[in-house]
Amino acid sequence: MTSGEQTCDYVYASDIVEVLIKAASTPAAVEVINLGRGRECQIRKLADERVKLTRSWIKIKVGAMAKRVGETKHFYCSAQMAVKILDWNANISLDEGLKQP
Repeated sequence: MTSGEQTCDYVYASDIVEVLIKAASTPAAVEVINLGRGRECQIRKLADERVKLTRSWIKIKVGAMAKRVGETKHFYCSAQMAVKILDWNANISLDEGLKQP
C-alpha cells in the first residue's frame, strides 16, 4: 500500500441502496446529491482494522507503493442535500459495517 494517509468517506452498501430507492421515488430529487457520512477515514486505519477483525496473518506493507499520480489525498462529502431533500442519513457506522459478514 502507499503511505495510507489518504482519507475517504465510506458508506455501507445497504445505506446506499436505501437512499437510492428514496431518490428514485422522490420527485424533488433532481439536484446533485452527495451520499456520504461527512467523516473521513484514513485508508491505513481501515486496512489495519480489517486485518484485525478478520484475524488475518497478512502484514500490510505501508509505504511499499508510491502515491499514484493524481490521487486525491482527502475525499469526503457533505450529505446536507440528502438530509434536506430525502430526509436521509447513513445509519451504519464504519465500525459496524466492517464487522458485517
